[in-house]
Amino acid sequence: VGGRVVYDFESGVPSGVNVYGNAVVDSGILKITDAANGQNGAVLVTDVDSGLEVGQFVATFDLRIGGSICCDLDGVPRPADGMSFNFADDLPEGTYGLVNTSGFDEGAEGGQGSGLILSFDLWDNGGADDAPEMLLAYQNQMIARVPMGEPRTRDPVGEIPIDPANGEPMRLSTDHANWPPLPTDPTFAQIMVKLDPDGTVDVSYKGVLLFDNVQTGYVPQRGEFGFGGRTGGANSAHWVDNLAIQTFGSLGPVSIAQDLSPAEQTVDENTVVTYTVAADGTPPYSVQWLRNGE
Repeated sequence: VGGRVVYDFESGVPSGVNVYGNAVVDSGILKITDAANGQNGAVLVTDVDSGLEVGQFVATFDLRIGGSICCDLDGVPRPADGMSFNFADDLPEGTYGLVNTSGFDEGAEGGQGSGLILSFDLWDNGGADDAPEMLLAYQNQMIARVPMGEPRTRDPVGEIPIDPANGEPMRLSTDHANWPPLPTDPTFAQIMVKLDPDGTVDVSYKGVLLFDNVQTGYVPQRGEFGFGGRTGGANSAHWVDNLAIQTFGSLGPVSIAQDLSPAEQTVDENTVVTYTVAADGTPPYSVQWLRNGE
């Protein structure tokens, strides 16, 4: 039991999605910010699963970060400020404030709410910041971080992953690294965020598993999904397309009330076979049949 939404944004702002600030749907793309200074946009995907507690989810979307027209550093544009993907029951109905509750960064790139945050932080603001980086947080506490390969003012904390597309250090940016920017079509990369029933999170980006089975301490809760993004004195486009979210309810303790092991059946190939099981406990239930233990 859960919910599912799929948005391609071809018909404008879909039902169940609210946009705030500079965020718009334009030409079939959800544009949280454009590559222009001083922007702040937010998106709220309202109740996906009718108010049920979410025990697990899978979210995928195509992401564009790029188009920076500012701040040449080592012959490459230096984009800012970043964006975040969030799941929480206390996301704002509006843009994200400049000081969030996460304690690791300010503004929309640091995320909002007391739930799960995936931060795409482009600009190093000093202190504990290690941008450019991708960062995972839960209940306002940083859980894990991965440094990325945009131009830096400090050495990274940790190892920058390699982009399999070009064999170079992976960047959060998806556009080609040219200065000045070339008038080419914007480039998107797919991201997958997966929360498992045991509270672990997997995140893949550009075909690379960046967070693998990271324990967050997540407990099932009601909530909504949201994006936030901003630019300041430097900028970047933060665009989303082909958003799909699948949620699943939390699994309570279940005991089999009656052993109804499947009886042996002989059927023709491609014939539908029906098995039956009875269970008690707290729904929703999850049942899996095994063949020869596999």
